[in-house]
Amino acid sequence: MPQSPSSRNDDICTDCGNPVPVSAALCPYCGAVGRAELARVDFVELDIGHANMTWKEASETLHVLLVDARSAAIPILLVIHGYGSSGQGGSIRQHVRKLCRTLQSDGSIAGWMRGEDFGASSSWATELIKRYPGLRQTPHWNAANPGITLISLPG
Repeated sequence: MPQSPSSRNDDICTDCGNPVPVSAALCPYCGAVGRAELARVDFVELDIGHANMTWKEASETLHVLLVDARSAAIPILLVIHGYGSSGQGGSIRQHVRKLCRTLQSDGSIAGWMRGEDFGASSSWATELIKRYPGLRQTPHWNAANPGITLISLPG
């Protein structure tokens, strides 16, 4: 499970979700590129659905990443929550989307999109692709994937 940031100046590693000190060039947990690379990132992908987390742990991880993404001026979070094994949509998926509705209504996020809508048939998705072309390179583009949610941060 990812660790909590040790200070407000820590970034979150986009690979493992652990804190990366401002002075670090590499993530001390997984060796991924640290803060210097985050400044050039259009989006961050966070997989909270396949790490055997409870909803509470997944929620804490998501909240930490939201704060850190805002401070690093990362405009888009691509949250992988999975669909769930029940065939009804998993609890993490349901909680993420409920949280997104709440955060959008209070202005904490600019908007959000279900993975099912992340494709060429959505005008908002095509606008995101124009602004952040790296999103098109993800395997989620045009995949109608109910196991992901995109979150747009203000700014």
